[in-house]
Amino acid sequence: MPFIRPEAAAGLSRWREAIAGVGAVALGLYWLLGTGGALPLFGGLLTALGLMMIYAGIQRARFRRDTDGAGIVEVKEGQLAYFGPRSGGVMDIAAITQLTLHHPARGSATWGIRSGDEYLAVPVGAAGAEKLFDVFSNLPGLDTPAMLAALNDTGAAHRVIWEKAPRRLH
Repeated sequence: MPFIRPEAAAGLSRWREAIAGVGAVALGLYWLLGTGGALPLFGGLLTALGLMMIYAGIQRARFRRDTDGAGIVEVKEGQLAYFGPRSGGVMDIAAITQLTLHHPARGSATWGIRSGDEYLAVPVGAAGAEKLFDVFSNLPGLDTPAMLAALNDTGAAHRVIWEKAPRRLH
C-alpha cells in the first residue's frame, strides 16, 4: 500500500522544482537569519537560488501535462525526436524555424515544430514532452509567458508561438 495516493504523487511531481525551491529558500533564510559566521553569506546565496528555482519550477509546472498523448519525445545531443504511432521524425534543434500550437475542437493539443521542410506534430501529452520546455525556452526571442498562456488557452484553434527571424544581408 503506497504512502501517498497516486494522484497526490502526480501533483507533487508536477511541481517538484518549485517545491525544491521553497525548501532552498527556507534553508537559506534559516542560515541567513538564524546563524552566525559565514553561513549568512551562503544563506543569502541559497535564498536567491531558491527564488530562481521557484520561478522556473512554476513555469515548468504550467508546461507539464498528463502523459495521455500518443508517442515518445526524446532530446539528445542537439536532436529532437518524436516517435508516434502514425508519424514521427528527428530534427536538429538549432535548425527549428517555427513553433505552433494547435488546439483542436476535440482531442488533445499538438505542438507543431518546423525545421525547413521537416515538420513534427507532437502531442502536448506525449511521454517525455516536458523535455520540450528546455528546447523551446532556448529559442531566441521566445516569449515563455506567452507560450504558457497559449498552452492554457483552449479557445484558439491554431497559434504561431515563435518564428525564427529571417537573416538580413548588409
